[in-house]
Amino acid sequence: MALDPRDARIGMQQELAALCGKVPSAKLAAVASEDGLLVATHDAAEPNPLDRKSAVLASLVALARTAAKEHSLEEARWLVLGCRLGVMVVRPFGRQKRRLLLLVMGDSEKLAPALGAAKEFSVRIDAKFGQPAETVPAE
Repeated sequence: MALDPRDARIGMQQELAALCGKVPSAKLAAVASEDGLLVATHDAAEPNPLDRKSAVLASLVALARTAAKEHSLEEARWLVLGCRLGVMVVRPFGRQKRRLLLLVMGDSEKLAPALGAAKEFSVRIDAKFGQPAETVPAE
């Protein structure tokens, strides 16, 4: 039985809130689709459809992927932007259903633990809300 999209968004919002709890300097945690549609944030299961954060994320990831390929580095796994007032981490994830995780933090000193928490989050979300792989008949 497929998970109701509303329940999935609420579950994702709860997981994002938990991620923020693991990263003390987190200001924002959000999940977006690869095509730039905001799915959920740590404080809203029904994000504002006019919010442009996810469209910017999708563009950044596309740029990072192109740059990685141009430098023969294969697929981009992380995008980390160090800014004057904090750090933005973007992690593409998902085996069957590709998504983007955005984590905005105020403290760059906590980057290593935040990357670990983001990786754990991505694996957990993919297991919980990812679409099951299509079964291929054995020969």
